[in-house]
Amino acid sequence: MNVCSALDFLNDEHPKVMTTLGAILITVGSIPAIPAVHAGAAGALLASTAVQAAGTIAVSVGAWIQGAQAKKETSPEPSSVSKPEAKPVAAVGNGEAKKKA
Repeated sequence: MNVCSALDFLNDEHPKVMTTLGAILITVGSIPAIPAVHAGAAGALLASTAVQAAGTIAVSVGAWIQGAQAKKETSPEPSSVSKPEAKPVAAVGNGEAKKKA
C-alpha cells in the first residue's frame, strides 16, 4: 500500500521524472531481447531465462508507468471541469418563453 502511495505522489509531483523512468525501464528491459547482444561476451548471461524474465518485467513496468502518466495528462482535473450554467426561463404574458438577461 505504501508503494502505491509513493508512486501516486511521484506521478503527481514529478511527472517528467516518471516518464523518464518509464523510458529507461523499457530501454534497459529490451537489451536482453536484442539478438546482437547475445553474440558478445555477456551473451550467455543475457540469454538466461532469469534475465529475459527480468527484462520483460522491466518493460512491462515501464510501459505501465508511461501509460499511467499519459492517462493523467489527458484526463481533466475534477476541479477544472466546469458545468454550464442554466439560465432561467420566464413565462411572458402572451405564452412565449424568453430567457432572462
